[in-house]
Amino acid sequence: MLALQRLLAKRFGVIPVEIVALISQAPLEDIERWFDRAIDAKVLPDVFQD
Repeated sequence: MLALQRLLAKRFGVIPVEIVALISQAPLEDIERWFDRAIDAKVLPDVFQD
């Protein structure tokens, strides 16, 4: 969870509170999927689109 937040902050700057809350309540499989997407995403919303 913290690794995803660090990656997002490093790539996209300040993470909105809503995204932090979403991450903190997400199951591990979602966090892993988002982490993989965050590596290549052009913008933050790309990480969370299904």
